[in-house]
Amino acid sequence: CGAEGAKVLGTALVRNGNLRRLSLASNRIQDAGAKAIGEGLQENTGLFQLLLNDNEIGDEGGEAISEGLQRNTSLKELNLNSNEIGDQGGEALAKALQTNTTLKVLRIELNKIGDLGCKALDRQSGDLDELDMEDNEGEVWLGEDSSLAANNIFQGHTKVINGVCKLDSATLASASDDHTLKIWRWQRNTCLHTLTGHTDGVQGVCRLNASMLASASKDGTVKIWEWRTKTCLQTLAGHTGRVRGVYRLNDSTLAIASDDGAVKIWEWVSGMCLHTLQANTASIECVCRLNATMLATANNLGTVKIWEWRTKTNLYTLAGHPSAITCVC
Repeated sequence: CGAEGAKVLGTALVRNGNLRRLSLASNRIQDAGAKAIGEGLQENTGLFQLLLNDNEIGDEGGEAISEGLQRNTSLKELNLNSNEIGDQGGEALAKALQTNTTLKVLRIELNKIGDLGCKALDRQSGDLDELDMEDNEGEVWLGEDSSLAANNIFQGHTKVINGVCKLDSATLASASDDHTLKIWRWQRNTCLHTLTGHTDGVQGVCRLNASMLASASKDGTVKIWEWRTKTCLQTLAGHTGRVRGVYRLNDSTLAIASDDGAVKIWEWVSGMCLHTLQANTASIECVCRLNATMLATANNLGTVKIWEWRTKTNLYTLAGHPSAITCVC
């Protein structure tokens, strides 16, 4: 599709009031394409769902979409995850929410929005049923009434805790060598759920979306959970060694690191392994998403590798540490 294709679709949105769902995910429409879609939104009266995730959209494109939202009265769901939108675009979206009361779901995770944009969006989110803005550069604002005593201690696991991640503004998950995950309401010091199913210690946990998480275990698997119902939806098995961690790349894809020396890229909804990145037999200790197409891996030999994961291309190797690297971000 690209920017030129998006321009054609933007024009079509003005004329077509019957289209209900438009998905342009992973099409590299960039700011130019987003501007065309924003202009189309101003006149469109029928679109309910618009998916623009993973499109290299920056602040200019974010502002154009915001201008469209200010006049649009039909759109219910907008997905802008995995783009390059910063504070300027975030504040523009917040301004649009002041007048737009029909949008109910706004997803804007994995962008570059800082504290200003996050706070602005939170302040104007009253009419939304769901606002997802995790994994941006700012802190997700919790409001003046939110508080957490410094001495709150959560006790429940029986062995070492290997990882913890935030699920939403009030909930977190912990992963332990006792083979379980626990879901906590941290402001109330309350354990909501315990997720069981792994046969060995759980090494890591990551949030996938508002209701789902992934857990990585020494048993060599990653499990996909609907954490509110404690339901395991999918088990991803393919590594020959222990799984060291799991990392979200975008709305449908995650990376799994193992001490068998490989990183596997999975489409977690279908359970399909898309790619295997393997340069040597050194244990992969951790992975970090760099942008929409690139990630970094760190191993126990003191080396960091930069990958273009869709093409399985190792672009750079960074060597300098004399021993194992345990974290990269």
